[in-house]
Amino acid sequence: MGRISFIILAIIFLFFLVKNSGYTRLLWFFTGTIFFQDRIVLFESTTLITFPRLLIYTLILIALVNPGRTLTKLRHFPLIKPLFLVLFGTICIALFDFRHNSFLNLYRSLDDFIQSFLIILLCYLNFTSTIQWEKLVRSLLLLSLILGIYGIIV
Repeated sequence: MGRISFIILAIIFLFFLVKNSGYTRLLWFFTGTIFFQDRIVLFESTTLITFPRLLIYTLILIALVNPGRTLTKLRHFPLIKPLFLVLFGTICIALFDFRHNSFLNLYRSLDDFIQSFLIILLCYLNFTSTIQWEKLVRSLLLLSLILGIYGIIV
């Protein structure tokens, strides 16, 4: 019963991620990643699909649906060179690590890169102005206050 309720919540979050754009999409994304633990497994396949991982891959799919806009914003992304440098380093580490097979190392390294660093690019793709950044920061401060009060009570 618990898994079904989280799957329903995930569908609601996915709907609002796809339906909205810009600041509102990121607000739904960060709300989902802040308030739902990464230990909540929605689906078990070759990899565990957790709530935050599902939201991240949804943002990637949204960016891939409109490749023209994504490429235009990608040209103006100020951290593109460091991001590719980190990606290159991640792939090199994966290929030269002999503790596991190359495929598993590459998969784990790319998954970690996506969840750690690609989020910066995905968030940048959803902003259209600095005013949206200010709105997001205010909203995240409010969410942090709610989470802090909950933590104090618990």
